[in-house]
Amino acid sequence: MHEPFVGAVRSASAPIHSNSARTDQNPRRAAHQLAWHVPRALACLPYRVAPVRLLAIAIIGAGLVFRLSQFFSGRSMWLDESVLAINILNRSVGGLSHPLDFDQGAPLGFLVVVKVLALGFGNSEDVLRLFPLLCGIGALPLMYIVARKVMTDAGALIALFLFACADGLIYYSTELKQYSCDVIAGLAISAVAITPGRPTWRRYAAASVVGAVAIWFSHATFFFLPAIFVAYGAYFLAQRTWSDLGRIVMVSLLLLGVSSALFYEISFRDLGHLQSSVGNPGTSGGGLHVVIGNVAEAIGLPFGQGGIPQIVRLLALASALAGAIFLLRRRFDHALIVGLPIAFVLAATARHRYPTFERTLLFVIPGVSLFVAHGIYSISRLARKTAIMVIVGAALTILVVEHPVAEAARHLAHPRQKEEIKPLLVELVHRWQPGDSLYVYYSAQYAFRYYHECGCLGASSSAPPLSFARQTAVGPMLFSRALRSRPPHFVVGLWAQGYPRLWARDHYNVYRRDVRRMLGGRRVWILFSHANSIRELRFEDTELPLLLDRLGTPITKISRFHSELLLYDLRTKGGRRGSTRSPTPP
Repeated sequence: MHEPFVGAVRSASAPIHSNSARTDQNPRRAAHQLAWHVPRALACLPYRVAPVRLLAIAIIGAGLVFRLSQFFSGRSMWLDESVLAINILNRSVGGLSHPLDFDQGAPLGFLVVVKVLALGFGNSEDVLRLFPLLCGIGALPLMYIVARKVMTDAGALIALFLFACADGLIYYSTELKQYSCDVIAGLAISAVAITPGRPTWRRYAAASVVGAVAIWFSHATFFFLPAIFVAYGAYFLAQRTWSDLGRIVMVSLLLLGVSSALFYEISFRDLGHLQSSVGNPGTSGGGLHVVIGNVAEAIGLPFGQGGIPQIVRLLALASALAGAIFLLRRRFDHALIVGLPIAFVLAATARHRYPTFERTLLFVIPGVSLFVAHGIYSISRLARKTAIMVIVGAALTILVVEHPVAEAARHLAHPRQKEEIKPLLVELVHRWQPGDSLYVYYSAQYAFRYYHECGCLGASSSAPPLSFARQTAVGPMLFSRALRSRPPHFVVGLWAQGYPRLWARDHYNVYRRDVRRMLGGRRVWILFSHANSIRELRFEDTELPLLLDRLGTPITKISRFHSELLLYDLRTKGGRRGSTRSPTPP
């Protein structure tokens, strides 16, 4: 407690407790003394503490509301979630340590926790997404703890505000992927490693213990562990404390080395097949501007067409650079812990060793938010010398924060969607009649299989059309077969790019062959979702309707976000049936 406050309280209470006889004889005098001393005591309160904490709680509460709103929006499982869900639901806990099917990769700890939740509470979308949600929610107070250690109250609030409203963090806290675990893992390591006092080897050991555990839940941990080693090593070198330097080297070799080697041996070595996709053009590299653009979009500052004005982009970037410089001058060890993971990511993407997707870069958002907030606050501190800097600081804050807040508020009313295939499957089940046939586009088969296995549609899985999903398959490629066709009533489409010769000559021919296998059906349902390229989107929107209109008569069409269900009578216009042979599945 502050000394002025203690003294004021003592002086206010002394007449009452030290001389009770006088107080009893003259209560009016005691009242006057209280009226005089209590305002003085209140004036000496650390008045900034309570309002700042209330604001922090309010911002964390807003971030919680944003995430819960997205979580309870009832969004359907889309392609990426469905293929991971199929792996989790169809394997034992021990089986999750082996290479996953459909070109999937996730930390073993993440997979095990989701599997245990599914065993305990069911296979619904909400249960499978619960652990990412808890990680997203837990990251909110951790972000404030880290920000408060790095900067003062005002800057910490700005950083927390950017973090709570970041569009990418809100969405990926509600998706069956490990990306929200990446964020909380990095924050947990940083919260322990960053200390307001002098760094010690014991503090480094504690952060290393957190990192050794976090490895099992986040691949991004490997960007943070070298950062804290370099930060602490540089500090001990500068202070010439050789014994502490030797101790952190020993801790790294014993604790982190053993945990990393064990993790690599069990799970990370099995992700080698993913390196081919990581190294492909378009998934990694692309230059600094690609990384900056994706991180900015995840925060809620999109750089593309229809995004924020150019001046706001420059101000945000300038604030981040200024914040990094100011923090490096004030506490270089804090700056290294916060900034080195960002530098390592840039180096990895430049060498095509790490993908530059928005979702794979989420864990750098806390560091970027801290630099931006510290830059804005440091510039506004110059107001003590120049009054106009008050306006500059306020304008910077409003300009940088306004768009993320607007995006978060918009998605609060209209949550983000990916591929709304579940309502179409419900319609398909309710409208299904004996003798109907079903064609499932190749990328829609994974969600179709998941909803059959989870029993989330409120319909029997033992009768068509859901019973078609009983005959399953797996494979190492992303678009390997998950279901087997049972013509003529059930046909699963083939992935055209799996047949390079046909794809190069006529990329629509594979899909035409699939559709022609349904000719002669009185009621043929066609289920589409997730066009994987512009070519496929053009086929779905233009070529397919023209082909179906030539072959038959449309009955109904039901469209949802990036998903479509068509019903055709393919008897009436016959024509030539053409070849029903299809290429051999990959």
